[in-house]
Amino acid sequence: MSWFLSFLACILLLTQASARIADIEEGRAISPDGKFKIIVEESRRWKTDQGSIVYKLINCRTRRTLIVLRCSYGVPDLDYRNEWDSALGATIFWNKQSSFAAIDERSLAYRGQIHLVAILSSDHAKLLELPEEKICIKTGFEWEKVRVRVCYPEPEGGWIDERRLCLTLGGYPANKIGEPRSVKGYPNMRFKAVIEVTPNLRIRIMSVGPEAAGESAKSAAASVTLA
Repeated sequence: MSWFLSFLACILLLTQASARIADIEEGRAISPDGKFKIIVEESRRWKTDQGSIVYKLINCRTRRTLIVLRCSYGVPDLDYRNEWDSALGATIFWNKQSSFAAIDERSLAYRGQIHLVAILSSDHAKLLELPEEKICIKTGFEWEKVRVRVCYPEPEGGWIDERRLCLTLGGYPANKIGEPRSVKGYPNMRFKAVIEVTPNLRIRIMSVGPEAAGESAKSAAASVTLA
């Protein structure tokens, strides 16, 4: 009987998988006030499991987890080295007050998204739904491939002020809304948008328009039009 238990323990040891935890590579993991940190964690119960990759917002002093956000890439295979490396390559944009954080995932074959988080207290945070579909509609196009990202680099990109965030939208339109699909197709196009988080944590789209060459987030904010 003892040999069987030893054999079973060996099998469990070989099939179990330990979690990996790492910091965001861009060095923006810690909030400006030093109170919060975002980490990447990968866990699988067994080595044969698909597992998951998540972002965790934690309180640096208490180590309490405020919110867990699932990485948007999905897990197509058991190795998923590309997904893990891409998750580590996400860029975090904090506002100066450390009350909002935008986790902009690295593009991986047009996969990836922005996770927008409101930090409500030292132990509570909330995920805000980014209206990507509405932003795409306001460009006037239906899109074949598209990705919404935070304007980059800082200080000209990211948060314009405490509540306004600059976004870029790029990809390949399929056709103008209400018109037949273009046979020739469209070249890669880029738009810029400005959104505002209201005091009741709703997202307001303030402007959407073609991105001008050399335009900064501040100049985009200066020409805001309600949309």
